[in-house]
This record gives sequence, structure tokens and C-alpha cells, in this order.
Amino acid sequence: MLALIAVLKIYESLCVEMTSAHNTVSDENLPLVVNSGKDDNLSTQTTSLEEVAVEENFDMAENEKNYSTKGDKILSEAHEKALCLIGTGPYHYLLTLVLGVAYIGDLVELYSLSFILISAQQEMCMDNTMKGVLASSTFVGMMIGSVVIGNISDKKGRKAGIVTSLILNVVFGILAALSPYYWMLLSCRLLAGIGIGGVASVVLAVIGEFCPLQKRVKYFTAVLVCWSSGAMFVAVLALVVLGPKEHITSTNWHFSRWRLFMLLCPVPCMLALICSIFTHESPRYLLDVGKFDEALNVYQCMFKWNNRDKVLPEFYLPKKKVKMNPGKVQPAITRALQNTKELLSPRFARYSIIIALLWIGNCIGAYGMIVWFVEYLNRLEIQEMKLSRIHIINQSFDRAFFNGTIENLEYIGCTFKNSVFEDVKFDSVSFVGSNFTRCTFENIQSLLTDFIDCSFVETIFNKTDLYKYKFSSSTFHQTQLHEDKNQCHVPFKQSSHQETILIDNLISQSALVPGVLLSLPVIKCIGRRYAIVVSLLLCSICVFFIWLVNTRTSTVALQTIFGGLVYFAWNPLEILTTELFPTHLRSSALGISGVGRLGAVLANFVFAEFIDLSKAVPVLFTSLVMTLSGVCALFLPESQDWIM
Repeated sequence: MLALIAVLKIYESLCVEMTSAHNTVSDENLPLVVNSGKDDNLSTQTTSLEEVAVEENFDMAENEKNYSTKGDKILSEAHEKALCLIGTGPYHYLLTLVLGVAYIGDLVELYSLSFILISAQQEMCMDNTMKGVLASSTFVGMMIGSVVIGNISDKKGRKAGIVTSLILNVVFGILAALSPYYWMLLSCRLLAGIGIGGVASVVLAVIGEFCPLQKRVKYFTAVLVCWSSGAMFVAVLALVVLGPKEHITSTNWHFSRWRLFMLLCPVPCMLALICSIFTHESPRYLLDVGKFDEALNVYQCMFKWNNRDKVLPEFYLPKKKVKMNPGKVQPAITRALQNTKELLSPRFARYSIIIALLWIGNCIGAYGMIVWFVEYLNRLEIQEMKLSRIHIINQSFDRAFFNGTIENLEYIGCTFKNSVFEDVKFDSVSFVGSNFTRCTFENIQSLLTDFIDCSFVETIFNKTDLYKYKFSSSTFHQTQLHEDKNQCHVPFKQSSHQETILIDNLISQSALVPGVLLSLPVIKCIGRRYAIVVSLLLCSICVFFIWLVNTRTSTVALQTIFGGLVYFAWNPLEILTTELFPTHLRSSALGISGVGRLGAVLANFVFAEFIDLSKAVPVLFTSLVMTLSGVCALFLPESQDWIM
């Protein structure tokens, strides 16, 4: 933390120094100057910059599809030339780190859901419907945030969008951890999701606008590597925090470990929020809105960081007329949503619709299979426990005393007389056709425990969670259930070997970073569009191996491979989404990725039901969705030579 603060202080002092220098020196000493002539035509450039353009081997005039006007094209050319002169270096390394840490929050929100639901369902008495609504609330929030905040950042600036989004995520992420009621937890998760959805729609626009064409894929991949490492962060955090005992304290108001887990999840976004305060606005956005002096300050700072022993040569920035509307001032959200309308205009509708379909298909396959794999692993564990269950048949227990943990046992036709069960934790225990006479159950905790066709005579239940739903076809004579233990009356399924599940999850997440890294040479070799097609087709083939998995090891292995392929596809898809649209629509277009969360919401409700059906259902459904998504990508243009 001290090192981070020191870096930020140095960064701030350098920026202040360069800004003050810009305000005091004369125009003839400025390394960057604005075209000060009276001609407002967008045409002024210099010979030195043309030479740099040749050296960087890119054609600026070949494709104008991601420009709104000829003026936007010329501004993009000037911006690209400035970036080529500045080069890449320490400034870009630090910026990539800040944006990557901010983007980590996206995967943290997604992958923390399963751990939160497992741990919080009993404490907050959540049935399956409530769990589904809570899980979907985050996805709905991310969808709203990516669209609304993405639009706002196109109107108010990239920095404003990132800071606002991070504040929402941090504040409501902390409040969610402290929420005592289900409705409060649900509301806070929704608002935190809005924040992180906004981050996802701005981060990639920023890194794309700060990097020259030839280095863009490299820095995109670096940000996405940070993003994919968020899954590892969650897995390790869950293993450390959720692995030990249930509660940290035993006071009147205990602080459950799942709450501590939720409290630590926003830490990356909190660090990114502190750092983002000191970052600059995107110079490409500043040029687009006519703030040339501020854009020059950013160029100067970037050059100073990357070329400490050099002087940036002079070049001219073209002017752009910014239209001012003197009429009625519209609310910010109304103005921002106008971009969504433009994305659906005839000029951009084809790109927007295909990108939306790609994201929906990708999310259905990715998140749907995540749900399926988790549920399938739980089923395998239950099957393994049933195979290893010890059966105690037709035995009698008179004046017996039971204490401690009783695990994975089945009592069949047993008789218990004058016996005491005190301070007992039942874990996967069944009593079938057994009789209890003058027995006492005191201070009992039970998990996956039931009584089938049993009889109870003069038996006392005190401070137990043995509720009526745990007794099937059982009879009670002079016996009354005292349901006075402060627990839920909702049946739930929870693994008794949570640490094993956490380790399996950590293994499966280990493939995400290699998946993103492997996409880098493929993108450079065959381009964005075909990289998407190849990766999605590989995903659709991979799911067919589900028929071969019937053990925990093989299931985790297939989950690891599938996860790596999914995030292999994620990298070129996000790059293509960023490059296809002009500056004033770029964050709004990235907000289209939030529409893909609809696929995640659908997957949460649908794939959980597939576990009880044939394996053919998830295989064919996922394969079909991802194959169709790959075909859709063929209708998009290749953008590897487009400047921003």
C-alpha cells in the first residue's frame, strides 16, 4: 500500500509539473501546439508526422467505416500520429495496471456469486426462487450499468464514467456485506452490479484510445489478463476466508465469514478508484469534444513519462467545430441514451445487432456451463457419499449417549430407548424405519439429514433445527417438536466438503489467464473476426466431451479446458467491439456487451434444471448457441487496420 501511494504521489507531482510548464512557457517552446490559424478546415499536418505514419506501417485512409464524419477521420489520424510519436512505455504500463485492477471487479462480481449463495442461503432463509433472483440481480445491474454509464461516459468523459462506476461498486459492495435483510442485500447487489457494468463499458475504450494501432492488441490483452486473474483472486479469497469455521465471533450479532468474503471482494475496485483519481481523461475523447488544450496536456505528460531524455517535436492538431445546442437542456440520462438510438440507426444497426448476439451467445454458453459444472460436481459428491455410506441395520441402543459429529450414516430398523443426542451435528444421516422411545434431542444441527417412516414416543426436542419437513411418514406420540433454534425452515442443499469444492474451483480458474494469453498470437495471425469464429467453434466441440466425464477429476479437467476456450474468445470479441465504432459511440457500443448479461440471467434459471435431464440437453444447447454465434461473427468486418 505504501509503495502504491508513493507511485501515485510521484505520478501526481509529474503531472502537476508538466501542466504548470504548459501554462507558463511561450508558444515557441511548446512541444505540441494547436493550429492557431483562422482556417477551421480539418487539414493541417506536418511532414514529420507523415514520416512517422510510414514508419509505423498503417494506412489511415483505407477504411472510414468507424468514423461519423470526415472531421472525425482527420482527428483520428492526428491522434494516431501523436501516439506514434509518444510511443509506449512506463505511462502505458501504469495505466494498464490501473485499468486492469478496475476491470478485475467484473469477474469478482460474477464468480463470487456462487460462494455467496452457498454460504448465505441458510442465514437469510433463501429458497431456490430467492437464490435465483439474487443471482440474477447482479447480472441485471451489470446490464443496466453497461448501457447507461457507457452512454454517459460518451457524453461526460471516460474518467467520469470510471470513477462513478467504481464508487457505486465499492460503496454498495460494502453495504451488501453488512446487509441484515434479504431485500437490502438484493438492492445493494443490484446497485453494485450497475457500477461494475459501467466499468466494463469504459475500461476497454480508454486503453484503446491511449495506445497506437500497432500496440493496441498487446495492451488489450494485458488488461484482459488482469481481468481474468480476478477469477483466481476470488478462488483464493474464498479458499482462505470460507474454508475455516462458519463464524468469526459468537456474540449476539455474529459476523459470518461469507460477509467478510463480500467485504474483501471490492478491494481491487477500491484500489483502482484511488488510482483513477490521478489518471487523465482520454485525449481522443478530448479532441472529439474540442478540448484541445487539455488533450495537449495529456500528450505532454505521456511523452514525458515514455521519453524522459527526448523532446517531443512540434506538430499541429486540426480544429474541430463543436456544435452547441442553445435550446432546452435535457437530463443527462436522456442525452446519453440518444447514443443508443444512434447505435440502432441504419449506419450502425448491423454491427450493433451482431455484436449483441455474439455477447448473448457467449454468455449463455459460458455462464450456463459454469452453473451446470457446479451442479454436476455436487451431484457427483452426493453419489460418492451414498456409495461410501455406512449402514447400521436392526441394532438396539439403550441409554446410549451421542455427542459430536455423526456423518454419512444410515440407521435402518434401529431402536433407541432412553438415549440422549446432545450437541450433535448430523451430516448426511438418515434414519429409516427406526423407533425412538423416551429419547432427548438437545442442541442439534443437521445437514442433509432426514427421518423416514420413524416413530417417536415421549421424545423431547429442544434447541434443534429438526423441522417437520425432515420427517417423512413418521408418527409422534406424546411428542412435540420445539422448533426454537434460530434457523431457517427452508430445505437447502449445501456441500459438507466445501473446502474440496473451493480447491476444484481454484484449479478450474487457473486456465483463464493462459486462455487470454494464447489468444494474442492467434489474433495477430488471423485477425479479430476469425479468432472469434475459431474459439467459439472449439467451445462448441469441447462440450461434447461431457458424455465422457463421470468422475470429479474428469469434470474439473473439462471445466478447466472449456473455461480457457471461452476466455480465448472473449479477448478478440472485446477488441472488435471497441474498434468498430467511432469515439462518440465507443463506450455506448461496449455497453452492448451488457446485453449479453441477459444470456447469463437465462442461463442461471435454465441450466440449473438441465442437471436432472439427459446430458444431451446442455451439450446440444450450448453447442448450437456457440456455433451460431461463431457464424454471426463472419458478418462483421475485420478491424485490425482501423485507427481510433
